[in-house]
Amino acid sequence: MRPRRYPYSGKKESTFVKADPKLVEKILRNTSFLERLQAVLATKL
Repeated sequence: MRPRRYPYSGKKESTFVKADPKLVEKILRNTSFLERLQAVLATKL
């Protein structure tokens, strides 16, 4: 498995936003940018 840092953060982000915009909004309000990225990765796995 490769480290999930920058490889495809853009594509994953777009897909996630399209998949669950409400979730992204909640994460954006409750956590910081880095925390949001971690949450997105955790939700994808």
